[in-house]
Amino acid sequence: MKYTFIGGSPEKLDKNLILPESIVIAIDSGFDRCADAGVVPDLLIGDLDSVRGTQRDGSSSVFRRGELCSPKDFEKLVKGNLKANTVRPYDAESEEDVPLFCPVIKKEQQDDTDTFFALKYAISKGADEILFLCCVEGRLDHGLANIGLLLYCRDRNIKAHMAGIKYEIRLISNEICITNPRAFKYLSLVPIFCEEASGVAIRGAKYPVENYRLPAAPPMGVSNEFSDETVYISVEKGNLFLILTND
Repeated sequence: MKYTFIGGSPEKLDKNLILPESIVIAIDSGFDRCADAGVVPDLLIGDLDSVRGTQRDGSSSVFRRGELCSPKDFEKLVKGNLKANTVRPYDAESEEDVPLFCPVIKKEQQDDTDTFFALKYAISKGADEILFLCCVEGRLDHGLANIGLLLYCRDRNIKAHMAGIKYEIRLISNEICITNPRAFKYLSLVPIFCEEASGVAIRGAKYPVENYRLPAAPPMGVSNEFSDETVYISVEKGNLFLILTND
């Protein structure tokens, strides 16, 4: 089962990046990113402390650009497909607010971040592929924590990556062959949450290597480029993250 998470980082949501036939979950103020992009999420998850128009304690049930059902009605809405009959998407071109209806699961405890809470929910529902959108830019601590969730997904055999208008982030487990349909300029490899990645091989890039030891510092894998249509990357040990970016 595919899921697309929409986070609340201050970056524009490109709705064309949403995984086809996926369940779209807005994570707290990710609801606002959806509203601005004219996307109707299937579900809103979070403690509701940062969505436009809510009270700090999340007590408000009416948002500036949407209305939310109560958590107790969530299962009834899903089973009855009521959402499909009540949705009126927000028109980003209009100066007037348009109601946006969406089932809600409110996080009551603060042991988990909203994104991790949403991830555990998706896994409990059988997720086998997850795309994180609008989950990196903004607060550095949240961005790094969200990148770490790719490790959590890997350890549970869940295919996952992060994307935005200007980037893609993937965790390489063993090996990967990648193409560049979005025409990114740079291909960077960065060991994160470890001291080094060893046994690294890169083929089809401007700077190829074989059986290379790539340390976390100094950064030696930044700003490589595609030289072939397909680039092959492998790693024997370590957490090696592939970051595709433009200027």
